[in-house]
Amino acid sequence: MNALRRASWDEIVLNHYVLKSREEFQAKVARSNGMNDPKPSSYFDEIDALATEDCTYAAELYPADWD
Repeated sequence: MNALRRASWDEIVLNHYVLKSREEFQAKVARSNGMNDPKPSSYFDEIDALATEDCTYAAELYPADWD
């Protein structure tokens, strides 16, 4: 990549997910959050229930990266 290339809003996507999978959530809870305020297992269910669609945007842009 050319270090002098100008920034472009045409090519940026930033996806941030509170949760990924139940397994990753359980691992995160097991590690602790450093604030002595662990999330209960019901937190995963509450957040997961808010999901209304799959986000496939990045996979559509760069399909080779998702194989």
